Amino acid sequence: MSALRLRDVVRRHGPAYLARFGDKVLPSHRAAIQAICDCRTPKLGGHISLCAACGTEHEHYHSCRNRACPQCGADAAERWLARQRELLLPAPYFHVVFTLPEELRRVVRTHQKALLGALFAASFKSLSILCADPARFGAARIGALAVLHTWTRTLEWHPHIHMLVPGGGLAADGRTWVEVPTHLKRPHHPTNPVRRKPFLVPVEALSVVFSACFADLARAAVPGLQLPQNAF
Repeated sequence: MSALRLRDVVRRHGPAYLARFGDKVLPSHRAAIQAICDCRTPKLGGHISLCAACGTEHEHYHSCRNRACPQCGADAAERWLARQRELLLPAPYFHVVFTLPEELRRVVRTHQKALLGALFAASFKSLSILCADPARFGAARIGALAVLHTWTRTLEWHPHIHMLVPGGGLAADGRTWVEVPTHLKRPHHPTNPVRRKPFLVPVEALSVVFSACFADLARAAVPGLQLPQNAF
């Protein structure tokens, strides 16, 4: 039995899904579903190549080139990764993830354009605040590469941001590079020695600052927005 691919799932269930929820689906999402269905089929046209060795003709249907399509996005993703590697600084990097509690996910899905933007802004703002703290390493300006994930591997709506953050930044003078001290580690935990690995900022403090930043930015982005009381 061959493995079921995403395109098979979309082709089988996409029309029924759109028929039921189409008025609530973003135009870009509808376009992605249609592109995945049409990818490498006669709907997108194609071309014929001739084998110089045996003279056999081969039909090749065109790809949709939609970034959500796993059939034709791998090459573009690899090219993108190569460009990002060229931008890396000669410094250690940290992987920081910002996620929203379950109580907020439905609200964000209803106002995706405004609140996903607020999620990006709150993530970077809260991280910048803590990195600027002299108790950490006092970087007045930091940088980060941020990527939004909206779905889990089990296809559950779960918006969260992955950030690749250099372990340092510019001091207040805008020129001096300050790096995260290598001695900054979590306190010893008797049952979880992994927690002794270096970390960028304390997760507990970051959670508090991030929650406050997101609440303020979300309310500013969507006037009159009601956030669940138990979300933070």
